[in-house]
Amino acid sequence: MIKKMALIILIQLLILSGMVYFLFPARFKCDVTHEVLIATVNNERVLSPPTRGEWRDTEYVAQRLLKEFPEVGDRIYFSDSRYLMVPQDEVERLLNWDATDGFIYVPELYDCDNYSFRLWGQINSLPEWAGLSLGIIWFSDPPHAMNVFVDVEGRVWLIEPQSDDIFEKPSDGKAYLIMM
Repeated sequence: MIKKMALIILIQLLILSGMVYFLFPARFKCDVTHEVLIATVNNERVLSPPTRGEWRDTEYVAQRLLKEFPEVGDRIYFSDSRYLMVPQDEVERLLNWDATDGFIYVPELYDCDNYSFRLWGQINSLPEWAGLSLGIIWFSDPPHAMNVFVDVEGRVWLIEPQSDDIFEKPSDGKAYLIMM
């Protein structure tokens, strides 16, 4: 019975991967490995480094984040000692280049946390952008993960990586963890 179910799932994944390929042939490459759909996005556009910005230490970034999200307390984790603050339009240019929002949402398999990790990883894989003051923020009420950044003016912005929308903290959002 288990082998039969595995075969059915594999066939369904093959059909789904074929549908994704025909719907998005230029951007997606799909393979089925170990009964899991693996989709990669190719982005051949060139992204130049940020042209404007300034470096600030983690204390400054923490102060800005805690001003917007005091409920986080000491649950802000920094991986570096300083971060590059750029204007919002530089982040918009980065988001226009990035292809994270082109992935297909799959509940519990590729959902909000996966999108936010992918965007964060993409940015940190670019040496010229790796120091950007951008991280991941988790909300408990309502439960959701997205990206957060502090701009050169010290304003805190949220990014919905599924759509590339940039906005300020919603009044009903209760964050519980930030990783930078």
